[in-house]
Formats: sequence, C-alpha cells, structure tokens
Amino acid sequence: MIIRWFIVAFLFFGWAALLWPLTSPPPASHLALPAMDEILAYRVDPEKPVAVKVPASIDAVVVSTWALVPRVTVCDPKARFSYGFETTFVDEHGKDVQTHRFELESRLSCDDKDGATAGEYAARVAQGDEWVLDPRTTTITTAELLPHGGVMRMRGLPISVKDVLSRVEGRYRRGSYERTFYEMSLDDEDRSRVVSDMTSLGFEDLPETARSRALSGWDRRLDAAGLEGKDYSLRRLLLRNYRTPFPAAAGTVPGYTVGERHAAAINVMGPVELDVLAPPGRPVTISEGGGGGARMLTVPEDGVFHVSSSRLNPRTFVVEGKGDDFLVRFVLPKPYERAQIGDLIALPFEGDRLEIRPDVRVVKYVKLDPERPVLARVAPEQPYLGLLLRAELPEAGAPDSMAGTVVARWGPGPNERAELRQILPRSRFERWGRPRDQAAEGAIAAGNDKTEADATDPRRAILRIPKGATKIEILGDAHMRVHLRVLDPGVPEDILRVPYRVQLAEDEIWRYAPFDVRTWTPIRAENQNELERQGRIADLYEQVRIELRGKPSPSEAGQKPERTLVPDQAPVRRRFLAPYEIAAKELLPNDGWTPLDLDNPLKLGIGYAGERGGRLKVLYRAHPSRLGKMAELWIDGQNMVEQPIASLSGVLRASLKAGIHDIQVKGLGDGLAYADAAPWEGGAIMRRRDVFELPAREPLSFTFRQRAGESLTLVLFVISEASTRPFKIRYSIDGGKPVRQKGAFFRSITTGSGELSGRTGDAGMGLLWEARRTAKDARKNLDGLAKVKIPIGDDLEPGLRTIKIESVDRVWIGAVLVGQAPLPGDLEPRLWSEDDL
Repeated sequence: MIIRWFIVAFLFFGWAALLWPLTSPPPASHLALPAMDEILAYRVDPEKPVAVKVPASIDAVVVSTWALVPRVTVCDPKARFSYGFETTFVDEHGKDVQTHRFELESRLSCDDKDGATAGEYAARVAQGDEWVLDPRTTTITTAELLPHGGVMRMRGLPISVKDVLSRVEGRYRRGSYERTFYEMSLDDEDRSRVVSDMTSLGFEDLPETARSRALSGWDRRLDAAGLEGKDYSLRRLLLRNYRTPFPAAAGTVPGYTVGERHAAAINVMGPVELDVLAPPGRPVTISEGGGGGARMLTVPEDGVFHVSSSRLNPRTFVVEGKGDDFLVRFVLPKPYERAQIGDLIALPFEGDRLEIRPDVRVVKYVKLDPERPVLARVAPEQPYLGLLLRAELPEAGAPDSMAGTVVARWGPGPNERAELRQILPRSRFERWGRPRDQAAEGAIAAGNDKTEADATDPRRAILRIPKGATKIEILGDAHMRVHLRVLDPGVPEDILRVPYRVQLAEDEIWRYAPFDVRTWTPIRAENQNELERQGRIADLYEQVRIELRGKPSPSEAGQKPERTLVPDQAPVRRRFLAPYEIAAKELLPNDGWTPLDLDNPLKLGIGYAGERGGRLKVLYRAHPSRLGKMAELWIDGQNMVEQPIASLSGVLRASLKAGIHDIQVKGLGDGLAYADAAPWEGGAIMRRRDVFELPAREPLSFTFRQRAGESLTLVLFVISEASTRPFKIRYSIDGGKPVRQKGAFFRSITTGSGELSGRTGDAGMGLLWEARRTAKDARKNLDGLAKVKIPIGDDLEPGLRTIKIESVDRVWIGAVLVGQAPLPGDLEPRLWSEDDL
C-alpha cells in the first residue's frame, strides 16, 4: 500500500514538474519582437572614464543613459532603481573646467499581462540577458564652459546600479531657414513628439515663438576619444516604441509572393544555409543582387530547394518565379538565426528552424490629380524641389511600363509652369498596398484581391524653384504618385542607420535602406490633411536590398555610351598600361596587351580576321646594356624575327597562321615585352589608354557640346609617376557659372566649381610606358591610379561646355565623357568602360 501511494505521489509531482513551465509567468517574448531602432552605447564604468570629444560648434550635450540590472523571475514595473554618473569638462588646453554629478532613478518598462505582448520591453541588449531600464536624458549647456571645444569625461557612480550605458549627442542650432525647412519635413507623429515636453496642445495650436523654440535645435552623436576595446567599450542596444505593435519594417507576414513580374529579396551577412519553400514543379530563379550569377531550377517534389553561400560580405538573395504568382517562404537552420541583416528577426518554424522574411519598408506617396493640386510649400531661399515619381500599373493587360505626365505650376501665366512626360518601367520588387500573405491567397485565386497593385520603378525629377515663388502646385495623371523631397541645408552626406551601416563591395549599394541622416529629406504637402481626407495617400512597400552601383534600369538598355576627350592645349601625351583580367579563350580588347614572360614561352591565340588577323605585334623595352644587340621573337620554339636594338624601346612584328602559338621574346636582358594577342588560357593583360600631363598650377581644359536633356559625367583618371600619394584637383564648368535652365524639370544638379581629392593607387597600379626609367625600376615603382568624377547635369542650358582642371602637383590625366557616344575622329582606342555611375 505504501509503495502504491509512493508511485502515485511520484507520478503527481512528476507531472506537476512537467506542467510547471505552463503555469509560470510567460517567458520573455521580447526576443521575438523586432527592434524599432538599434544604437551603440558607451559603457560608463566607475573605474574607467569615457572621454567624449565636444566640438565648439555645439551649445549643449544631450546625455541619454540606460542602466542594466540582472534578470530575475518576474518583472515588476513598479520597482525603482537608482544609478548615477559624473561628468568633467576639460578645455582645449587640458584644464578641468567644471564637474557635474547626476543621481537618477528609473524603472523597467515591461508588460506583465498575458497575451501577445507578454514580456515586451522598451529596450534590450543585443548580447546578454540583462534587463534594460527606461532611458533618462540629461542636457548640459556647454557654450560657455567650452567655447573653443574640448573633452567631456564620464564615469559611473557606485550607487545601487553600477552597470550604465550612455549615448552622447551634441545639440546644434538651426537658423531661420533650417527651422522652416525642418517644420516642413515633420509628419503628425513627429510634430507631437517635438513639442511633447512643452505643452499638451497640438503643434498647430502653439504660438509661433514656442514653435520656433521647439524646432531650433538638432542633435548628432558625439564620438569617444581613443580606441574601442582599449579606451572605451561599446554595447548594442535594441530599442522599441513600447506598446507599439507595428515594427519599423513591414515584412511581418510569413512568406512572400513571387512570379513572372514579382521578386523577393532576402539580405544576409556571412556564410549562410537557407531553405526556400515553394510549390513543387514551379520554375524558380535565384541570384545575388550584388551581381552574382543566376541559378535556375524547378522546385522538387518535397517543395524545398537549398541555398548556401560562403561569402563573408553582406549580400542579397533574389528569388523570382515563372508564370503566375506563388508563395515562397525562407527557412534558416537554428545556427544561422542572426544571418539576416535588418531589424526583422527570425520567427519560430517547424522543428529546430526559423523563418525570415523580406525587409519591407512603408513609404507614403501622394496620388496626383489633373485638377486638384498637391501643394508643396517653399521655404525662404529654398533652391530646389525634388519629386520622386512612380505610377500605379493597371491590372488589366499587365503592361511592363506606364507613361505619365506631371506638371509643376507656380503662377497663372503660361511660362510659370514646367511639364514632364515620362515612361516608367515596372518594378519587380515594389508594390502599392500591403504585401500578400497566406490569408490573401484565396482572394488572389478568386480574382477579387484589391489590397495591392503593381508599382513602377522611380524617376527623380528636380525643379529649380523660381525666384519669388512661395508655393508649387503639383498636378498629373490620376495613376501617377509623387513623394516630395528637398535638400537639407545642414546635412553634407547620407548616413545609413545601424545595422545597415556595413561595408559593402566597392561596386555595391543599399537600395531603400533606412537612413539616420539624408541630404534629400521627405517633406509634407501643405494640404496633407486635406489629401488624407480625400483618400489620396498611397502606401508603397519597398524591399531593402543590395544592388550594383549604377545598374541600368529596364528603361536604360545596355551600357552608357562614352567618348575619350583630348585637352584643348594638346599637352605631352603618354600611354598608361593598367592591369586587367580576361577569361580563357576570351577575345583581347582593342586596347589590350598581354605581358610576356621573358624566360618562358606563353600560349597566345592569333585571330583569323580583323586588324589582328594572321599577325603579331610585340612592344618591348630593353635594358641599356643590350643596346646594339639583337631582339629575337621566337614562335613555336623557332627564332622567327631578329631586330637590332637601336633604342631602349621598339616593336617586333610577324605574320603567322591563325591559331594557338607559343610566343617568347629573347635578347632584352632585364626588360619588358607586351603582345597584342590574347593569352589562350586566360589571365593577366594590360589595357592601354592615352593620358596627358597636367603640370602643377598649369590648367588644362576640355571642350564638348552638351545636348538638351543630357546628364553627363566627366571621369578623370589621375596617375602619379612611380608613387602613390594624395592629390587635389580644382575644376570649373564654364568658368564656374554655367547657364542653367529655368522653368523645367531635370534629373541632376550641376556644381559649377569644386575640388576633387583622393590618393593615387586606390584604383590600382599601372605603368606609364614612356617614363624614363629602366624596366627593373618600372616593375619596382609602379605608377598609382585614382579615379574622380565631375557630374554635368541636365539642369544646364544645352550648348558648348568647357571644363577647366588644375592640379596642386604634377599628375597625368585621362578623361572620358560618359553618356555621349564617340564622334568621328575621336581618340581611339576608347578608354575603360565606366560601369559604376
């Protein structure tokens, strides 16, 4: 009997132990909630102060702090935690100016209720399991403390909580123009946030003086002095707008639809294994958005095909299908759960696997109307208004492009308007409305899904705002959509948001990744509220992805044309040989030469026809000790051509049958030789291009004619002789004051004059063939190459363009005009293809 009760008790407590996790407080599900933002914060240690550089251009530092506490079983949102930090300001001479001590109290924002939001937190650490308390913000005025800049030292105080993280920002001031512009860029949520610490009234109800005060400052993160890991340490914080269920990225639905006209993009980093789930038998193409080769396959019977990559750099997998749309899903093995880039995180899937989705962003566009305008407010002295144009494609007929007209109007007169008609190609990635999920598949099959429509690729149009204009009316076809932008006067560069701020390959860029700071900033229409009441706000869903820089759009077939320019002054000309690679059996470019090994024969392919058909030419340089001796050209083991070496450089020529031949040059000593035939097994070649001397402070000029609507780029190849070093080039277009179009749309803005700088060698090393040095010196001290660009936009009046360049030091210059085909009599051979505009 005792044994029987013992068994019953054992089973009872055993089942209770198994069921205990089901009755305990729900586990923290915050790990399944995507972050709204991600920041890097400095660890403020009581024993090791952090030194932050304070520039003279700010008037205050804004210190945000987060205290970390150990995780316990149950979150208590009513608990209070004390912590503190101390700041010491040091002037430019290293003298301590003032010390401030701050003791703060914070709490933990957590949802202790059951349900979908159980365990939601306002912040978490990316690595570790500590709880992150609510942030506290402290503003310290520095204008009088450090008028010439200096350093702020921060250390934690040994109070209750000792583990403190901090982010330090400098508060810059806005002028009246910047304040007006900033107000235009705020949506309703932003306006409420800006004035939340001033009033309970709405933004529009504030007096003008109070509004101006709220808009008068802006913050930018300040950097710590020293080296990370030695002088300071960083931790990653993942932040959310607490109790805001909709994440920054919209890709929360499982799977994504792909097909003949639609594609899905998945961004990953590092080596990864990935399963793609799709209906069996469907044709699928998978490629890399950064230019990797496409892989075509048919989905197996089990509905799964595997994708893997060992590439260390970030990249994008692009999945497309054939025929009608179908749903695909992306599944990761558990070890690769952190492979996806972005603020989406992997969600649980069947077994020990996780599902990821495309990184989709929502952007607001305004629907145009031929009669009811969109009003763009113009700030004082605002120079340009940018329009990002797209169209909504009709479902009937499924066209691959859509034509549309947009009109900008700033007055009643016939000359107070600009009109643009554009053909916009279909976008494979972007759509209007919401992405389809599994619940919408039935509606798709029934043909009554009206939740989305296909979108076109964008076209950027810029309007130079006429003097005296205070508002611009935008009208257009009903299927056209517009997103308004203006240049931010206080932002010199675009800064991507973490975690997209990662190093990509040289020829790759992020498309539609979120920015912390943008030079072109979105603005509200002045009649935004009215447009919303009219139902004229359209949601565009953009897929964040990596693409090749300058990749031509579907409307731009082929590569951009290019032509070589010769300076007007006809200065000293040399040939520059730059390294290049070709594949086995590939034809040699017109401007190509193959380097020969003077000790061993090399297999070269001789063509049947053309200028190189049935002949071989070898360009050589001999060692000075070989003057008066013989240079020998050996073909297939026989000495076929002999020539006295009368100068240090010369040419050997031979006629021979087309096909493969072993070629070797002898008798040059320690010299160099190049053949105008392709290496049969592929490998290194040199491409020659003419370059011109640009002496220090002796300008060169290039003249060409620009046609109406042409956007051109002058690419300058800068070579420094036998060295790699910094360079600086000044340029001016039409004397720095080119004549600009008025009352017309254009795509790019021309800067009339400026400076271009860099370091030769960044774009590779090569050889100036006619340089006066021995072959040994030429191999040892190669010439450095760099590449810079001068944009010549379509905002200029058509006509003759003159670009003058001047260098601080002596360099050699090659010039290519990209966007214009060669003219009869242009310099040949053409220079390099420009593929990264």
